[in-house]
Amino acid sequence: MLEANTTHIKDSVGNLAVDMRDMRKSIEQKFESLDRKFDSMHQELRGLTRFKVGVVISFFMTLIGFGAAILGVMAKGLHRLN
Repeated sequence: MLEANTTHIKDSVGNLAVDMRDMRKSIEQKFESLDRKFDSMHQELRGLTRFKVGVVISFFMTLIGFGAAILGVMAKGLHRLN
């Protein structure tokens, strides 16, 4: 009777070890999937940030250009007043 219980316990422990390995593989696969998703989100955010920086630089360069044009027109107009 004791030997039967011991073999049953050994079989249960063996099945538990296999189940734990399967669970560990499943968890690792889910973490790898999350890593890939975070990496793709990070790349997308980097692209959006670069785009926004480009828009901001373009906006300020346009402001500088318009400011220079206005100063040029004012200088030409004020020169004619003399």
